Amino acid sequence: MTVNAYVRSIPFLPKIAAYARSKKIVACLVGGVLRDFYFGRRDMVRDVDIAVQKNAIGMARHCARISGGTLVVLDEDTRSYRVVIQHKSMTLHYDFTDWRAPVLEEDLRQRDFTVNALAFPLARYPDGECLDVCGGLKDIRARILRSPSSGVFRDDPLRILRAFSVGAMCACRIDPCTWKSMLAAKHLLKKVSAERVAE
Repeated sequence: MTVNAYVRSIPFLPKIAAYARSKKIVACLVGGVLRDFYFGRRDMVRDVDIAVQKNAIGMARHCARISGGTLVVLDEDTRSYRVVIQHKSMTLHYDFTDWRAPVLEEDLRQRDFTVNALAFPLARYPDGECLDVCGGLKDIRARILRSPSSGVFRDDPLRILRAFSVGAMCACRIDPCTWKSMLAAKHLLKKVSAERVAE
């Protein structure tokens, strides 16, 4: 299966992509859904992440309308929104977040791991190619978990715990430099709320 065929199979994504094009909203499919495709985990689409240049709330509201889902505000400060959808006896989560940087490439470099820093632009959906600015595809082939920059764990210490869960799920070994960055930031874990850890 090609990545184009894969994204075409994701529920509600055709209408989401069409809406983005009609409103001239720049948006990309990102994160775990693409990672799982390249790791061969192609029957487990439950969580869909879409990064939006701006107006993530508009995209989320449209998704809720077309799917009958429930819109939840995850973080107003970071403009992060989730639509919870019941679809064919499954619960799906569609997360919409505004870019954390002026350009997509910089937004991707601020993500937790290179394997999660892949992006598929919706402008030409379902055609087009996956963008890989951090070497995530190479790391997937080598089954290495690597952070795009040394500061990702200081920015969000919860990513230290996430390294173990993603590494176990995808059978990856942690890159030595990434491991050192995790150790350097481990003291910050005590600042993470119990609610976030439980998630």
